[in-house]
Amino acid sequence: GFSPRNIPDPKGRTVVLQCAGGKRSGQALDQCAAAQSAIDTHLAGGIGAWKDAGFPVVGD
Repeated sequence: GFSPRNIPDPKGRTVVLQCAGGKRSGQALDQCAAAQSAIDTHLAGGIGAWKDAGFPVVGD
């Protein structure tokens, strides 16, 4: 399962959690907050919403 401890040090970069629909990345974000992780962003609506909005993706 997901653990905030498994995320490598972003070295000053922004980390955005994402999943297909936004639910799991939101849950992961809650876990990051509970663990006092510096990660504070997820893609609401998931990659599906990103694609529907016409933003670019790499791969399938």
